[in-house]
Amino acid sequence: MSKLNVKITDKVFVIGQGYGTVTKVLSDGGFVVKVEGRGEQHYSAIGTLGSAKDQRIFWQDPFVVTPPNNTRLWKAYVRLTTILFNELMELDKTGNLHD
Repeated sequence: MSKLNVKITDKVFVIGQGYGTVTKVLSDGGFVVKVEGRGEQHYSAIGTLGSAKDQRIFWQDPFVVTPPNNTRLWKAYVRLTTILFNELMELDKTGNLHD
C-alpha cells in the first residue's frame, strides 16, 4: 500500500461508513476524517485504522458489485476487471481517456 497523500477538504470513502471529509493532515501523513453523523477518526498515511493492516480509506467506494457464491465466476470477474482497469489507466496516462 502506498500513501494516500490527502489534503484537507478531500472527499474520501470510509469502508463501512460512507463518504467523509479530511479535516486534518498530520506531519507523518496520517489524517483525520469526519463522516457526517459518525464523528472524526484518525487514519494512517496508507488509510488503515490503528494497528490494523486492512485499508479502510479509498478515493471512491471500491465495492461495485456483490461477489457471487461462485468461486470460479468470481475469479474470472477479478481477472477481467483487473485487465480492463489496467487498460483504462494506460489510456488515462496517455491522455486518451475522455469524459
